[in-house]
Amino acid sequence: MKPSFFIFGIERSGTTLLSALLSTSPDTFVLNDSDIYKIFADTYYNYNSNFFKQNYKKLRSILFNKVIKFPNAYLSIKKIQSFMGANQVVSAETDSIPRSSYEIDSTFIHNYLKNLKKRYSVPRKDGTLRFKNYLKSIKKLEISLKKNKDIDNAQNLLNVVFESLLPQNELKKNIIKGEKSPLHLFYYDWIKNIYPYSKFIKIIRNPIGNISSISKRRMSIEKAILDYRNHFNKLNSIKSKNSKNIILIRYEDLIRDPNTTLEQIFSFLDIKDTTYNINFNYYDRKQLIGTKIDPNRDKTSMYYLDKKERKFIKNEFSGIFNTYYKDFYDLYSLDVLK
Repeated sequence: MKPSFFIFGIERSGTTLLSALLSTSPDTFVLNDSDIYKIFADTYYNYNSNFFKQNYKKLRSILFNKVIKFPNAYLSIKKIQSFMGANQVVSAETDSIPRSSYEIDSTFIHNYLKNLKKRYSVPRKDGTLRFKNYLKSIKKLEISLKKNKDIDNAQNLLNVVFESLLPQNELKKNIIKGEKSPLHLFYYDWIKNIYPYSKFIKIIRNPIGNISSISKRRMSIEKAILDYRNHFNKLNSIKSKNSKNIILIRYEDLIRDPNTTLEQIFSFLDIKDTTYNINFNYYDRKQLIGTKIDPNRDKTSMYYLDKKERKFIKNEFSGIFNTYYKDFYDLYSLDVLK
């Protein structure tokens, strides 16, 4: 079983909320934060080439480990351009990830499943396992694959892993199934090569709200700005000659007018039953997205940043505001920047 569509977006841009809402439809379900394609790439880099391994370490450093200090937390984007080479690194690496026909052996499968178990074994701060069900599924799959010798190429392995992580009640249904993991954004070209007929939903959020939410989680405005810039550049580069395969929506439209936005997505995915439930219980994500749409949560999150930081972001990302958010002051009162 393979995914029919993917949701791509920046961290804290509404990808989980969109996944939750779509999964209330009788005709669709979205697998959340599986990271199965990213971890496949990790496994391949470590298994095949020190060159790719070194480049991947460079990528991880650029994206997640660089802590850049600036006076008073205010920075010029020009000062961080030298740290923004992650897209080029990813592009070079994804061009070299094996395509769907890549032959795999039992050692590669063992290493891949081992890496998945390691990812799903990471506990929350309270010690509980967020991916407990995923971990159980991979352990069962590991036993099954020792007996099944038919998995001989990359696409077959990825499809089997995707299917194994789906909840049993959703697996039995004849519905459209998708996948959402923010980091898979950087593997778009490779994923598109493996699944050329899949569809891609891009979701964006205004820079002030998005960066504020990232900063609140990571306690660093520098890191939040860096992540947002890099991820948005990649997201914005994803285009298709066939416009039927890619759709762009805004988080702000999703929370303010979910009916219109979801109808647009249902039509894009050719989903017949367009009913959905504004109240949801999606996996174990209540602590992050709640159980219903809350437009006020979006505005209040912006005030995690002070007014100087909000104005700074508005100026630095003026191109995004001018292109996608000309109605920003209609969406939010002027006091957001006061």
